[in-house]
Amino acid sequence: MLILLVQLARITLSRRIFNESVNSSVNCRNPIFREENWDYTQGMRPVYLNSPQKINPSEMRFCFGVLSSDLMSCCDKNTISSIYSLFKLHKSYLQKTVDFFIGAIRDTFNDFDPENQKDYGREFDEKGNYLERCNKNNSYSIPGQNYLSKGKLKEWKEQDKALAEKGRGRPMNRGIRRFRPQVFELSRSSQQALANYTRSVNSYMLDLAAKASVCLTGIMKHLAGILSFSCTPHWQAFFANATTLILKNDVCQELQKGCVEFLENLETLQEKVNRSKEAIVREVGQKVDLEDLELLTLPPAKFCKGECSSFVCNFWVEGSNGVTPYSSFFEHIETVDTLKHSSVAYKYSKEGYDSYSVGEKSGFGTAVTVDGQTSYINLGRSLVFGTVLGLLGII
Repeated sequence: MLILLVQLARITLSRRIFNESVNSSVNCRNPIFREENWDYTQGMRPVYLNSPQKINPSEMRFCFGVLSSDLMSCCDKNTISSIYSLFKLHKSYLQKTVDFFIGAIRDTFNDFDPENQKDYGREFDEKGNYLERCNKNNSYSIPGQNYLSKGKLKEWKEQDKALAEKGRGRPMNRGIRRFRPQVFELSRSSQQALANYTRSVNSYMLDLAAKASVCLTGIMKHLAGILSFSCTPHWQAFFANATTLILKNDVCQELQKGCVEFLENLETLQEKVNRSKEAIVREVGQKVDLEDLELLTLPPAKFCKGECSSFVCNFWVEGSNGVTPYSSFFEHIETVDTLKHSSVAYKYSKEGYDSYSVGEKSGFGTAVTVDGQTSYINLGRSLVFGTVLGLLGII
């Protein structure tokens, strides 16, 4: 009962603030950016001007797309700097979370590739740690061995490029890396089958990473546009009421282009990974220690419930406050429904605010790279991958 009363009080306060704001045609009282409505779990709130001021366009290094013809703004250069820091915080967290989520699966499977087992000890120490420590000459070192030359490092980089072209990936210490000598006791045909299974997963996860890159880049464009929106004193034109922000139809359409396919693939990921694990178990049986593979378990992800378009355009990008999307989404992939619902709703119309286009032109640096992938438009890799999975009977 107490919680209900508090919520009603907040709604009443929000409506009063909104009504007061409407009485002034140009002001800095955008309800979703006011301090009393800000969700501080999503980061520090930028400090906005109390009233609009004419600003020098050169100070609008970012958010220039919302600067009106009268040059009035609710942001000064310090506000812009805080907005950019908030944007980078969410981009970095989301990128790292998704990168590790996808990369850990890819690395765990890649470690069973016989060719990667042959490399064991060359770029990893005896505990399986990826060698990132450098000496003063920027050369990698392996305990008990001399420092590796820069020439050797260059050779490894060239090898990695060649591996990527063949669909093979080199584990990067996000999964569990260890030496598995039993792999070399398998017959040649079993070793080849093991390589095929691991490389098919590698290709699938890289393709998923590329789709994630496109999706997250779109979400970052939207976020950049929403944060830019906080600077305009003409915000009232895009509010239906204090808790409903009207966005342009194109925003949802652009987010759907990048994210629906990725989310649908994500929902079926558990099934595909389990099929690949079962195929490897059938091939090698008890001949190779598969504990690490068996420990790789994915929770069922059914967050879309057949409505991925609605999920991305509303729940995901609305986040908990209508400003910042859920950066922690991948940490709660099994229990998305428990995340706090936003107090601000998005409504889409042809006359709404175009957060996507504004963010695209904001200069924020919205491109997101996931596990080295920046675009899923790679027909050659997709065709090869589909053929391999089909031949292996995994799909």
